[in-house]
Amino acid sequence: MTSADGMKVLCVRLVRGDDLKVKLKALVEENNIRAGFIVSCVGSVSQATLRFATQVNGEHEIRTLSQNMEITSLVGTFSPGDQNPIPEHGDHLPSRYSLPEWLSPTYDTL
Repeated sequence: MTSADGMKVLCVRLVRGDDLKVKLKALVEENNIRAGFIVSCVGSVSQATLRFATQVNGEHEIRTLSQNMEITSLVGTFSPGDQNPIPEHGDHLPSRYSLPEWLSPTYDTL
C-alpha cells in the first residue's frame, strides 16, 4: 500500500522458526528501503541476544537467552548501513521481552 504522500506501507507476518533479524534484513533489501521505521511489532521468540545498556569496565554485558519469551513492543527506525541495515542497538529498536525477574528491563536487542 502506498499513501498519498508516497510513503510505502508493508505489513509482514513471520511464522514460527523465522529469524526476526534475518527477515527484516531481507525485507529491506527486497524493497530497496532507504529509510524505514517499525510502527508496531509483537510476538514470541525462543532465543534472544541482549546487550545491556549499562557498562562494566567500559564493556556492555551481552547475554543470549534460549527460552520462550514474548516481544510486547518493538518500534524504531532503520536504514541500510555498512554491513547491517538493521541497527544492533536498542536506541533504534527498543523492545520489551517477558523475562525472568532477575533480568533488568534495560537492554538493547542485538
